[in-house]
Amino acid sequence: MLFRSFRRLVYVVGVVFLFSAVVPAQAQQLSLSGQAVNRDAAGQTFAVPGATITLTPVSGRPPEQPAIPVVETDAEGVFRFSELPEGCYLATAKSPGLVGQSDAFCLPLAEGQAVTVAMTLDIVIENVEVTAAAVAIDPTETSSTGAVGRSTLANAPKANKRYEDVLPLIPGVLRGPSGEMNMNGSRAAQAGAQFNGVDVTDPVSGTSSLNVPIEAVSNVQVLSNPYDAQYGGFAGAMSTVQTKPANFQDLKFSLQNFGPRLRRRDGAIMGVESITPRLTVTGPLKRGKVAFLASTEYQFVRSDQENANLPLLERDIEREALNIFAEV
Repeated sequence: MLFRSFRRLVYVVGVVFLFSAVVPAQAQQLSLSGQAVNRDAAGQTFAVPGATITLTPVSGRPPEQPAIPVVETDAEGVFRFSELPEGCYLATAKSPGLVGQSDAFCLPLAEGQAVTVAMTLDIVIENVEVTAAAVAIDPTETSSTGAVGRSTLANAPKANKRYEDVLPLIPGVLRGPSGEMNMNGSRAAQAGAQFNGVDVTDPVSGTSSLNVPIEAVSNVQVLSNPYDAQYGGFAGAMSTVQTKPANFQDLKFSLQNFGPRLRRRDGAIMGVESITPRLTVTGPLKRGKVAFLASTEYQFVRSDQENANLPLLERDIEREALNIFAEV
């Protein structure tokens, strides 16, 4: 009988001990409610919905304790946490343009204690880095340029065997009814002309009457809108002519267009219509140091004036010229 009473006493003591061990463990899982608010300059308080709340233990989180998940505030700015262990915490709130942090509090909360996270404007710090750099000048030519090279000058058909005859191959250059060149929509007297960098425009007529043997010309350019200060005195465009350099090594000569063109009148050959031979000689005066170039062009041309009321062999207009160009 005594043994049975002892067993019952041991059983009751074990149940009481087990119950006292479970109840504190369950009491450690606490919940927390709070609110995120913002106060204006007048002291009026507004709830902040949609803010993310992060709960951080003040004493640090033990390694075996899982991280506390982040929650968001509802439409009233209220946030809730559950299954929190006892301890002290800080609540941090973030929202677009607002940040805030609560005072430290300990769970379980004292009676009448509330957790409020006051949020203020987020301070944005911008850094502007200014670096000095040299501004390079863009050497790109803004003026449209048309050019005729040596090959075109030599092979293109030319009525008068002059370099001006190939200028209409450049866009913007048109031949007028009297043979003058109108460039960039302007009259011939409104254009400028340079020869080897020297202005050769007649100051009275505004035109250029320079006639150079075509064998001495290296290239011809038409500048539509030159901006350089070296150009001026024109309203349309500028034509520039560059001559060939002399040969500093060997003596060379060439003879072109020495064959005559026969004149045909009334189905028969009647004399010579034109002959325009050109002779060019270039070579060193002192090899590698001084050289010369000389070009001579003779022109004899007959042009039939069919509308003239004259006899067949008397209505031609004859033009004869001798051009000599030399440089050292």
